[in-house]
Amino acid sequence: MSLTSPAALFWFLLAIPIVIFYLLKIRLRRVPVSTTMFWNQIYEEKKPRSIWQQLRHLLSLLLQLLFLALLAFALTDPLFFWETDQKRRLVVLLDRSASMQANDSEDGSRFDAAKDDIHNMIRTLRSRDDMALIAVGATSEVVTGLTGHHRTLHQAVDNIEATDQPTVFREALTLANSLIEGHPNGEIVLLTDGGFDEFSEVSTAKHVSTQLYGKPDTANIGITQFQIRRNLTDPVGYEVLVEVINQSAQPAETRLEMELEGEIVDVIPLKLEPAQSWSKVLEYTSPTGGVLSATINSEDALASDNEAVAILSELEPQKVILVSAGNRYLEKVFSAIPLVELEVVTQQPETVPENGVLVFHRQTPEALPAGNVLVIEPEGSTDLWTIGEKASSPLIASQDKESKLMAHVRLDNVMLSEARQIEPKMEVTRLATSVEEIPIYFSHETDARKVVVLNASLDEGDLPLRTAFPILISNALNWFSGADAAFQESLATGAVRKIDVAELTEHGNKKLTANSEESKEADSNSETDPQSERVQTEVTPIMLAGPHESKTELIAQNDTLWLGPLNQVGLWTLSPVDEENKPVAETSKSSSPAPQIQIACNLSNRRESDLRTPELSDSTKQLQQAGFSFSPFWFYLVLFATLFSCVEWYLYQRRWID
Repeated sequence: MSLTSPAALFWFLLAIPIVIFYLLKIRLRRVPVSTTMFWNQIYEEKKPRSIWQQLRHLLSLLLQLLFLALLAFALTDPLFFWETDQKRRLVVLLDRSASMQANDSEDGSRFDAAKDDIHNMIRTLRSRDDMALIAVGATSEVVTGLTGHHRTLHQAVDNIEATDQPTVFREALTLANSLIEGHPNGEIVLLTDGGFDEFSEVSTAKHVSTQLYGKPDTANIGITQFQIRRNLTDPVGYEVLVEVINQSAQPAETRLEMELEGEIVDVIPLKLEPAQSWSKVLEYTSPTGGVLSATINSEDALASDNEAVAILSELEPQKVILVSAGNRYLEKVFSAIPLVELEVVTQQPETVPENGVLVFHRQTPEALPAGNVLVIEPEGSTDLWTIGEKASSPLIASQDKESKLMAHVRLDNVMLSEARQIEPKMEVTRLATSVEEIPIYFSHETDARKVVVLNASLDEGDLPLRTAFPILISNALNWFSGADAAFQESLATGAVRKIDVAELTEHGNKKLTANSEESKEADSNSETDPQSERVQTEVTPIMLAGPHESKTELIAQNDTLWLGPLNQVGLWTLSPVDEENKPVAETSKSSSPAPQIQIACNLSNRRESDLRTPELSDSTKQLQQAGFSFSPFWFYLVLFATLFSCVEWYLYQRRWID
């Protein structure tokens, strides 16, 4: 046995004054009385006793000395050798992924059953045992470090919440191994349903004990993919990629319902064979945007993959000003494109609406204006090119099939009547080139303007009669408007994305901060170069609101925000905050609504939708619960001291001792 605090042995010195008080002879006071008859009688009964006579009633003294000895020994915190050799260090890895929320356990969800088991493990911890809790999802979070304090551990377990994230255990296992490294009785306890790819590797690792939750035959139907984008050829159309999978050993029937802002878009009945997935790209039309939701009416154990959401970008009318002497066919093409507001003029206007498109047919100015410019059949030179002689019947030799301007377009089988020799003065992107190296279709882009040029006659030839021509014009308008950039990807839980939040930072509380490393370098340079400036970063607080009204403040740097990993499925909202760190949408008195960015988040994980628990291999060590919990030895010493104190009090009250 060893003593944790041997200095506490000095408390045994209190035995000296206790014994002295018992040996101390009582002095009688002299008091005059009227008679001594009664006092003589008392004196005969209570004669002064010798030292050995005073020790006649040793029971009271021994009990008090024993009480002191037990308390003093308890203060030394004695430690048996077997307690040192057998003390445990447990690191509990709790799986809090989406599949752990499946309600196929007798105690509710798998996650709740796992938390109950941790509470039981805490109750069986011995006095020298330590435990650490790590919650595992897409990332690993140390909920509490190594401690043996039961109350702290119980509170930490109660505060752990389940997420809709996938499971990544490699990082957690590395962290757990570092906590038990060098400990003779270190153990890693894995509480999971086995719903991750590296389960067999993690469960059979050294020092790992595994407890599985769930059933091997739990059936589930889930939406594993849901994305939406605008149709590149039809501005008001959109395409939906959806995938539904049957993760069970039995055939299943369900119904997929899709709604756009509460309006039913489609209802699709599904019949799925065991382990069959149904995937399809569906096409619909809608000039308005909003939230598109998909739901399957399947009453299974997991609810988080029965719904999915996506954001459909809202389209705005596009102003097109056609500068032409008159071309009915060209006017009809622009008028037929949805959301195009066409205006035909004979001369170049002085101003062009923001995000509008200025179209020149044949006539071109010497200097092309800033903004979006489409030139069809140019006849004069500009600051971008020099016009040359006419070339008859040019044949298309090559075209850029990867360009979005050439999406769904083939020009190699089109008969062109004539084109112009053009020599670009600046760098351009050749989209279609003739055999004679004449640029038939090309683009030019700078920060100030975007230019697309179609160098072909529309009066003769069959280009205006081909479906490629309206598609070509529609692609150009989409390129000008940035329709391809309006695609908002639905994030998967646990994913991290870089998001441009420039529209939010304009209304937020911006601050300038100096970059620590770069600012030091700038400060050192300023001593030798007075014109050098400190490198500064523009930071803006952004409020992130979750599906269940949870709010978190994030920091955007230079109009860029790294978002994720998100832990719940549903709609998340980014909004700017004011100087008091409150969302501008709540405090703004302006009639115009404050800008917001909505983020759709779905489970989108086949592995998490598969609720069937794997079988444990023979090399997997299963968790063995301890039976009893032992309090430290000093606790029992105090308990016995209290017991002896009660015995001494009882004997004194009963007059068995003086």
